[in-house]
Amino acid sequence: MLKLAGLGALGVSASGWLDVVSQTALAAEGQKRKTPKNCIVLFMSGGPAHTFTFDLKGGERGCPYKPHATSVPGLQVSEYLPRVARQMHHVAVVRGMTTGIADHQPAHYLMRTGFRQMASVQHPSFGAMAVNKLVREDTGMPNFVLLKPGSGSILGSSNGFLDPAHRPLILRDVTKGIANLDAKDGLPALQKRASLVEGIDQEFLNDYQAEAIKAKLTGYKKAVQLMDLDKAKVAFQVEKEPQHIRDLYGDTVFGKQCSSSSYTINP
Repeated sequence: MLKLAGLGALGVSASGWLDVVSQTALAAEGQKRKTPKNCIVLFMSGGPAHTFTFDLKGGERGCPYKPHATSVPGLQVSEYLPRVARQMHHVAVVRGMTTGIADHQPAHYLMRTGFRQMASVQHPSFGAMAVNKLVREDTGMPNFVLLKPGSGSILGSSNGFLDPAHRPLILRDVTKGIANLDAKDGLPALQKRASLVEGIDQEFLNDYQAEAIKAKLTGYKKAVQLMDLDKAKVAFQVEKEPQHIRDLYGDTVFGKQCSSSSYTINP
């Protein structure tokens, strides 16, 4: 991973090392069929400083909290992270990161895409890139889901210059699941209307090759496909998780997001 990341610093494009990653994954799959992997990313926008949590600093202006020993000899964290301390042998702590960006919005974009924000290019997020390079089977379910309550920024979370099919499914209220999955007049009637609209849009697309039209067509297809999937209707149902698991995450918006994410990847 470090070698491949080093290539990026020498001018090799991101797609270059992603191709290597995808080919390696395919080679491993050819050797032995493995269970598909899922990745849950907790993007913590804001929060306590690293010097108060995982990288305690002493001195006059250092951290006021006491260090706490962890399951890794010689590695300490804040005294307010006792449960995390017991799991540190499962955690990778990176302390070599730095940035010259002091503003939250462009920093979010950098962290979510790996590129500095530019006026002329919209880069795909890591989720979209992973779907593009690693997903080999269309199950009908979204491969990239973004749980984002409230009105906070999702800058850098889109498909960027990739095909609209790589856009994330964005849920603002995870407790309501995927909205509008029930066809009021029945699915056959909806499919008939969607097919009519798709035909009109396709004729327009033949004359005007616009990305907005492609995105609209892709959205129609994905939406109708989701409405015909039973597992889409039970996804994100937090109440399906055992109570003791839900208690571990906490009865908060953030806790319900984490709990529903762990449930959704299992069906």
